[in-house]
Amino acid sequence: MLKSEPAVSLAMLKSELAVSLAMLKSDLAVSLAMLKSEPAVSLAMLKSELAVSLAMLKSDLAVSLAMLKSEPAVSLAMLKSELAVSLAMLKSELAVSLAMLKSELAVSLAMLE
Repeated sequence: MLKSEPAVSLAMLKSELAVSLAMLKSDLAVSLAMLKSEPAVSLAMLKSELAVSLAMLKSDLAVSLAMLKSEPAVSLAMLKSELAVSLAMLKSELAVSLAMLKSELAVSLAMLE
């Protein structure tokens, strides 16, 4: 099916990456909400959530690469573009999350003093 339908394969790749990024955003939002309510406990949980999210992203990318290997009509340039966008979004999300984490921890420390 993949060899005969490159459009379906590409749509599936885009869908997998979109779902993966949406789940990552959701995990980060939950982690940040928890951090706001319990900074000491939440730092470890945030690290765990990020590790799980990154593992899921790796898994999704592995599936996408396997699909592309079986679908020669889908170009490598399209894969690189999708991966670049996904990684840029991930970097942005992580940067924002870390900035918020630093800010929340600074506020929490200031309140403890």
